[in-house]
Amino acid sequence: MTVDPDQPVTLTNASTEFAANIIVVVLADAGIEAMAFGSAAQAFGMGVGGGPSLFRVPIQVRARDLERARTILAANKQDSVDIDWDAIDVGERADDVPLTQLGRMPLPAKLALAIIGVLLLGGLIGAFLLSVLR
Repeated sequence: MTVDPDQPVTLTNASTEFAANIIVVVLADAGIEAMAFGSAAQAFGMGVGGGPSLFRVPIQVRARDLERARTILAANKQDSVDIDWDAIDVGERADDVPLTQLGRMPLPAKLALAIIGVLLLGGLIGAFLLSVLR
């Protein structure tokens, strides 16, 4: 059975949609069309904040490009290991704003947080009592 050279095949699976999109861009720079297939599970709860998810993101290429894509990814990985980050000049900061905010939470914010906490607690207690009394 021969495989259609235009048939999409899975090249690899990435842990996040961000990582998958980086792979797609690396392959596109080499002239290989690739697709990453993220899911709603990635966005809602399983990979919160761009972190790893229980679900992997497949990256697919055409069957005819599979071996070349593997070679390009391996070369890209090797090139990225060889970067001397001490030799990279990232420039100077354009502002003098501190990187972390100094001081404490303002009193109105503390009050609002306390009120919201009391309201949420009251709602939970009310819901529990309603379910018990029914």
